[in-house]
Amino acid sequence: MTNTAERYFYTAGADLGVTPSAGPAGTLSVSLASDTPAATTIPQNAARVGFTKLRLDASGGDAVSDSITVKRTGASANANFSDIILLDNSDNDTQIGSAKTLSSQDDTVFNDDITVKAGTKYLTVAANMASTLNAAEVARLEVTAVAMKSGTLSVTLPVAGNAMTMNATLTIGVATVAVGGLDPSATTQRVGKTDYLFSSFKVTAGSAEDIEVSQITWFENGTAGDDDVTDLELVQDGSTVLATVSKPTAKYVIYNVSPKIKIPKGESREFSIRGDIKSGSSRTVDFVIEKSTHLVVKGLKYGYFITPTYPNSADPRFNPSDTTTIGTGTLTFSKDPITSLNVASGGNGQVLGKFKTTVEGESINVTRLVIYASSSKALSNLTNLTIFDSAGAAVLGPIDPTVRASGSFDGRATSTDTVVFPTGTAVYTIKGNLSTTYANNDTIQVGVAAPAATVTAKGSVTNNTLTPNPTTDVTTDTVTVKAANLKVTTNATPAAQTIIVGTNAFTFAEWTFDASDAGEDVRVTAIKPKNTVGTANTEDDVVNQQLFTVSGSTETALQPIVQPTEGTATTTFTLSTPLTITKGTTVTIRLKGDMSANAGTSQTYSFGISGQTGVVGIGNVTASSVTPTVTDSTGQAMTTASTGSFTVATDASNPTTSALAVSGQAGFVMGEIRFTATNEDIDITEVHVTTTAQNAGVTRN
Repeated sequence: MTNTAERYFYTAGADLGVTPSAGPAGTLSVSLASDTPAATTIPQNAARVGFTKLRLDASGGDAVSDSITVKRTGASANANFSDIILLDNSDNDTQIGSAKTLSSQDDTVFNDDITVKAGTKYLTVAANMASTLNAAEVARLEVTAVAMKSGTLSVTLPVAGNAMTMNATLTIGVATVAVGGLDPSATTQRVGKTDYLFSSFKVTAGSAEDIEVSQITWFENGTAGDDDVTDLELVQDGSTVLATVSKPTAKYVIYNVSPKIKIPKGESREFSIRGDIKSGSSRTVDFVIEKSTHLVVKGLKYGYFITPTYPNSADPRFNPSDTTTIGTGTLTFSKDPITSLNVASGGNGQVLGKFKTTVEGESINVTRLVIYASSSKALSNLTNLTIFDSAGAAVLGPIDPTVRASGSFDGRATSTDTVVFPTGTAVYTIKGNLSTTYANNDTIQVGVAAPAATVTAKGSVTNNTLTPNPTTDVTTDTVTVKAANLKVTTNATPAAQTIIVGTNAFTFAEWTFDASDAGEDVRVTAIKPKNTVGTANTEDDVVNQQLFTVSGSTETALQPIVQPTEGTATTTFTLSTPLTITKGTTVTIRLKGDMSANAGTSQTYSFGISGQTGVVGIGNVTASSVTPTVTDSTGQAMTTASTGSFTVATDASNPTTSALAVSGQAGFVMGEIRFTATNEDIDITEVHVTTTAQNAGVTRN
C-alpha cells in the first residue's frame, strides 16, 4: 500500500490473489557514471543540481533495489540543502518518489523500489538548494548503501561524485507561478463534456535571465478516478496544444514538453490542462501542481534549474479554487432510420419507427416515457405500442395511444414501466398493431414525445434526477400502409445466344421479384415460367430445371428440380420451402437447366413469365393473397448448335515488318496471332507455323 499523493512513484505490485511468474533475479552492479557532473559552484535557489550520477547494470535478469542511502560529506552545513532528490535519467530525468531532507546524521534514505531491466539504467543524485547558502562551503552527495529487493548486489561503497562549492552571491533567474487568466471558477460539468479547461497557471520569468519549461506534472487532487477524465491536453496560451496524455496514471499527468518553451525575462506564458469528462458523476476533478519540483524550469543564461516560486509554501504548491464537480449522466433521444417505410393493414407487430438513445456517464433509469403517435386514421385503430431493444426483447409496453383532443388524429401513449438505458448508443424499435380499417396509403408516425418534459429519469449510480434531451418531439420516419405487393419483371440478362447441345447448368432466364412497395413481407409459394419453343413439342429438351436466388456471385438453390413435359409450355415450381421476400427489397431469380444432347440444332427456347398467375404468393403477416404485377415477357431466345467454332486472326500487337532481330538473339517475337472461341470453350491441340526467309536469309529453329 502507498499513500495517495505518492503512489505514482512506486512500482505497482501484482493484483491480490494473482501470482505473477517470476523471471530469474539478476545481479545489479552500481558504479559512478563516466559523465557524472563535474565539480562546479552552485548558486542559491538552484534546483535539480546533479551531484552524483550512477550507472546501474543488471545482468542475468532484472534486478530490483529496495532502498538507496545518500550521505552528505564535505565541509558543508546541511542547511545549504532544501532537499535531496533522485532523477531517472532513462525517463526524461523524471523525479523518483518524494524529495528527502538530510537527517542529523547527514544522510537520507530513498525507499522507492527501482527496477533495473537487464541492461543499463542511469540515476542522478541531485539537490534543490536553499535560498541562502554558506559561501565557499564544499559538499558531496555520495551513495553509502544499497539494499536489494530482488537480485544480488555488486558495488564498491561509497559511490561519490565530485565536490560542489556553494556560491552565496550569484543571483539566478526567477520563475513565478500564479493563477492564469484562463483558470475557471469552480463549476459543475456534465458527463460527456469535451475540451473542458480544468486548470490554468502562468509562469513569469524574472529580470535576471530567460527561462525554459521542459516538464509539467499535474496531480488530480479530487475524487475522480483515472478513467473519468480522458484526452488530456497541455495547452499554451489558450490555443497551442503542446502534448496529449490519454488519461492520468495513478492520478498523475506528466507532460514532457518538446520543444521546450522559452520564456524571455520579464514575460509570461500560460499553461492549461483541458480534456473530456467521460464518467464519474458526483466526483470532483481538481488538477494541481503538487510538488515544487513538478514544474521543471531552467535558466538559459547561467544554465541552472530553478525552483519556481508558487502561491503556496506547502503542498500542493498551486491549488486555485477551480474544482470541477462531475454532474449526472446525460440521456439524449434521436431518430434512427428504418429500412422499410411500408406497413400492412391489419398487421400485428408492425415496425413503426426507430430511435436512438445516447447515454454518457452512467446508465439511466427511466420510470416514465411518453410515445408520440399520429395517424391518418383514428388512433383507436393503432394499438399495443411496444418498444424493443436491439436484441428483440420488449423493454416497454404494450400501451395504447389516446388522442390529445376530441376528433384529433394526434395522441400520446404514456408508460410507467422502468427502462434502463445503458451507457453508449443504443437503438430501439417501436412496433404496433394496425386494424384492418387502415387503407392503402394511410400514414402513421410515432416517436418519443418531448423528452425534456415527459421523460422521468435518474442516474443508476448517483440516483440524481436528470433532464433528458431534446426539448422537442423526437419523431421517427413516417410509415405508409401498403398492401402485400409484388412486381415481377424479366431481366435483360442473359442475352439471346447460342447454346451447344449437351450443355449442363445453363442459365436460360432471370427475373426480378420486387417487394419494395409492399406493406409486408411476401411469401412466394409457386413460380410458373413459360418456355416458348421454336419447334413444336420440344419443351422437354431442357431438362433438370431449377430456380436459384442470386446475390452477387452467390447462388442459392430452390427446391424442387423439375422435369418438363413435351407439348406443355409452362413448368410449375411449387417451392418446397416458400421464398420470403422482405418488404422494401428485391430478389433476383435465375432459371438453369441442362440442354439435352438429343436436341436438334437451330432450335430456340425462350423462358418468360406472363400474367398474374405466373407467380403465387401471400402476405407473410396477413396471409392475404398477393396479386403480382407482372411485366409480360417471353424472355430471350437461346438457339441450339451442335458445336462451337473459332477464328484465327493476326493480333493487333503483331510486330511490324520493320522490326530488327540481332543474330543469336533468343526469344525474338516473330509474330502474334489471336484465337477467338464462339459458343463453347475450344481446346487447341496443335498449331502449325510456316516461316518464309526474306532477303536471302536462312530459317532455322
